[in-house]
Amino acid sequence: MARKQKKERACPFKVVIDSNEGAPAYRFDNLKDRDGRLWKVETAKQALWATGVKTYEIKGTLHRVGLADYSIVGYEELFQVERKTLSDLYGSLGNSRNRMEARIARLNECEIAYLMIEASWKTIMAGYEFSEVHPNSIEGALLAWSHRYPRVHVMTATDAIHAERITFNLMRHFWRSKQRRVGEML
Repeated sequence: MARKQKKERACPFKVVIDSNEGAPAYRFDNLKDRDGRLWKVETAKQALWATGVKTYEIKGTLHRVGLADYSIVGYEELFQVERKTLSDLYGSLGNSRNRMEARIARLNECEIAYLMIEASWKTIMAGYEFSEVHPNSIEGALLAWSHRYPRVHVMTATDAIHAERITFNLMRHFWRSKQRRVGEML
């Protein structure tokens, strides 16, 4: 008699979602593993924006910033993901460029962090119709920050669903690497 395969797979960690994270926030409720089983992911809302607040001086102005949008319970100071839609990205790199750089500087203090952009490079470079910021300026800032803040990795995805899946997989890889290290210490 063939064994019945479970339809769900329990996620071994709890995902933290910033309480300020707006719609469409990642809910991690429709992700599947490579065998087609649905991941059962537990999430917790937390005020990450008010956690670990630090002050950074960017071009003569002080900016107070906390943690990003997503993390893993127990690893909030080590692993972060900052989510940006295309309009968010253009807004953050337009009028709020220095504040955004302060946020990137804060992310750089993590062991590893990601700036997850819900648009492909092709879409980013096509511009955003409601912004006067030139796409080359966006690209230039992201590339410069990649060198200035080497622990922050810029990731792009085709859309929000793709970005959510990548974010979850980045979390899984980080979690596994931490578990291996704990096992090596025992």
